[in-house]
Amino acid sequence: MNKKMKCLCVIFVCACVIGCTLKSSSGISPEAVFRNYDFPVFESASHLCRQHVYGSSGEITWDALATSAQPDQVASFYLERLGTKAMTKDACGWTWRFPAGSPEPERVFSIHPLIAAGPWKQCKSSVSLDDKTVIMLSTITRFRK
Repeated sequence: MNKKMKCLCVIFVCACVIGCTLKSSSGISPEAVFRNYDFPVFESASHLCRQHVYGSSGEITWDALATSAQPDQVASFYLERLGTKAMTKDACGWTWRFPAGSPEPERVFSIHPLIAAGPWKQCKSSVSLDDKTVIMLSTITRFRK
């Protein structure tokens, strides 16, 4: 094997090792996560983690996903698919609550800049150096009153 070929092989192996180290996977398919919540799939998203939180009114399950797309790009994608009826926008990002207008939504979908504070900071899977946006999906199973 000539020197050029050896050098290319070493570079390829290093790139694979570094890439795998920088972005770990939760082991859960992003497509399955989006389908589980009945939301359209954002193709470049990778799953960070899933957590369950118990509160006074029920159990909340949430999933965090990250993508290298800018928050505005992700929001445009979902505005086309989910519309604005259930959406609010504030300094923290975009949030859709379903059913729309309900005082007690069952599903929540939100988009945030990666640098914003949020529960995804608890995820053990690390984000890629290229990631710019976090997508949060959640459902609540309410306790019977």
